[in-house]
Amino acid sequence: EATYGNLNANELRGYASGELAENLYGKVAFSSRKRDGYMKSVVNEFPEFFPTTQPELLDEIDQLGIDTQGVRGAIRWLASDDLEFNFTADYVTVNENGTARYYLPGPGNGGDFYRTDSAAINNYENRIRTGLFDDPGIYKLDSWGVTGRIDYSLKSDLRFTSLSSFREVDSVASDILGTRGVARVRLSTGAAPFTFVGDNPAWESSTTITQEFRLMSDSDGPLEWVAGLYYLYEEVDRNETSNLGLVVSDGAGGLIDILPQVLGGDLQHNETNSYAAFAQATYSINDKLRVTAGARYTYEKKDLNRVGTAGGLVVTENYLVDTGDSWKQFTPKATIDYQLTDDKFIFFSVSKGFKSGGYQGLAPTAFVAAQPFDPETAWLYELGLKSEWLENRLRINASAFYMDYVDLQVVQSLIPEASTTGTPVLFTSNAADAEIKGVELEFTFAPVDTFALSGTYAYLDTAYSNFFVPDGFLLPVGSPPLGSREGNRLRRAPKHSYTLLADYSNGLSNGGLFNLQANVRHSGRNYGDADNLEYGAIPAHTVVGARIAYEFPGNAWEVALWADNLLDKDYFLNNFPNVGSGWTVPAAPRTYGITVSWRM
Repeated sequence: EATYGNLNANELRGYASGELAENLYGKVAFSSRKRDGYMKSVVNEFPEFFPTTQPELLDEIDQLGIDTQGVRGAIRWLASDDLEFNFTADYVTVNENGTARYYLPGPGNGGDFYRTDSAAINNYENRIRTGLFDDPGIYKLDSWGVTGRIDYSLKSDLRFTSLSSFREVDSVASDILGTRGVARVRLSTGAAPFTFVGDNPAWESSTTITQEFRLMSDSDGPLEWVAGLYYLYEEVDRNETSNLGLVVSDGAGGLIDILPQVLGGDLQHNETNSYAAFAQATYSINDKLRVTAGARYTYEKKDLNRVGTAGGLVVTENYLVDTGDSWKQFTPKATIDYQLTDDKFIFFSVSKGFKSGGYQGLAPTAFVAAQPFDPETAWLYELGLKSEWLENRLRINASAFYMDYVDLQVVQSLIPEASTTGTPVLFTSNAADAEIKGVELEFTFAPVDTFALSGTYAYLDTAYSNFFVPDGFLLPVGSPPLGSREGNRLRRAPKHSYTLLADYSNGLSNGGLFNLQANVRHSGRNYGDADNLEYGAIPAHTVVGARIAYEFPGNAWEVALWADNLLDKDYFLNNFPNVGSGWTVPAAPRTYGITVSWRM
């Protein structure tokens, strides 16, 4: 399958599978995706600040492009009637530019980036995919892994499964806040007395090994069960640095360093060992009623060694931290389901889950570096229906749920009490409890053989409760009162969201097939922070896409024209507001192209 589209998008992917020998099967798949970035820089409008022997290169600077390649292979060997082996291996590489930022118009000194960039870029408020940068940064990743699965029937009603995996990931990222050329442009606007220069590079390497053993029933009896053991080992080395400084204009087109760039950083080595035992059983009381009960016990230990080097505005002291912590969690589950009719099914379930604890990223002090955050836990209560109607032409699945979070992990902008600069840092802590009430609906309706309409709808009622600031930290000046956060909506949780897909297919007299699709995606207003800062909210938005395709007689070739964000709406993917500042990542404009597929 080959695709070409605007923004110089090109994609090539495919797979082949089949029998290699008797009882031996193989599959290989590959993918290559490339696309220019749609976040464009306007530094070419200020050539006097960017001396270069190739000024045309300034026109080529962008962010939010795509450049990724991957390959995956699999082997399946049926060694005997009772023994089966499955092995897979994959490799993925990414070579893209760094983080893109469109600054938000927040009040206070933290809004300097917005004030300077909006002063330099004409009509900035309506050009969300425009920025001021001459170095787009980098993000590179190489990941490879292997997995193995062995299934063995010990006897007619008992099966043993072994699942093994190994993965290695190496990445490097460089987040550029400002070069000296960009600083001269920003200061030339007179919109701010000073600006930042520097970057925030990070190198990370991880190795992950997992092993799971399962024993399960393999019969048609009323009792079905599975039990097993799980182990994970992960080793992560990360070197994150900060090289930030403050500059002012010298009044003659140059810069004066009022806080010189000094490289500071946090070198981390983390080892995680996680052990779990689990079991689950389902018993069919009769042909219609089943009950399920299960549980998992997890013990996890993390050992952390980190070395801090003071420098710049982030790491404020030298430190050596050698610490660790452990957590254990019991997570049960119970479900009862009832088959009302052959095509209608209801269920009620109660389950508990948890998200692992851990430690901060880049830390300014030894105190912050040594502070762990505990696991967050959540109880989920869900009532659901799965059904088919009108002789299976209408499918409706619906559920109502309630989630009760305890010790929710929240990223806050806080000032360490021992800070000498008063600079806020992003700190993760178990800062709140929260509740989510919701309804989810999905349907497919095919009134005739040639047309189908499908969609989803979600309603979320979310609220923080029992908010607090961890010991040793203060809220930044100008923050809303802590109590005002209680009752706020959770981050990135729109109240309403839905999708719709209309699909029309019609066979032609020559044996070909015509297909037309249209889709709609809607997301309601949502926030990127616990304070629900209105200037940093992602507004509600609706996005439309379409596809028209022709499949040639014989089903070997298909040509499709497609478009996404057909109406070219401006909207945001993520937002990162802060008190007095913030930034967001814009979504892609209208994209369109042609895809040609070939099947052997």
